[in-house]
Amino acid sequence: MLAKKRIRVLSFIMVALFLLAFPSDAFALELSEKTDVRAQAEKMVYENIALFAPHTEGTWNENTQINEVTLLYDLDDNVNGYIFDLTTNGKATGYTQVDYLFDELIVSSFSYHAENDLEVIPESEELEDLEAVND
Repeated sequence: MLAKKRIRVLSFIMVALFLLAFPSDAFALELSEKTDVRAQAEKMVYENIALFAPHTEGTWNENTQINEVTLLYDLDDNVNGYIFDLTTNGKATGYTQVDYLFDELIVSSFSYHAENDLEVIPESEELEDLEAVND
């Protein structure tokens, strides 16, 4: 009797682990060579907004739109991601970052309150005044 109970518990745990091993479609999307990557990334942003809008205390809603897009590049100068700044009713309401890695789009970060990290990087003139650390 105890052995049957253990087998059921182990079976349940194995099924749960198996299901958790698959990524959620809301955060990852495999692409083919002919896919318009930016259009698919924008689609993911709107899906992310719809998914999280009920939890944003009204910050995101059906009026949330992409305001500005910043392209991200790898070391070979290929686009490998996008930062979509968002607005709701004309007010800045965060961002969503979508990265393109190994032929897959992934929502890697988002915020419905904060500015994206690129907004806080100093301008190039300010960088010239900083002391080099790794010389």
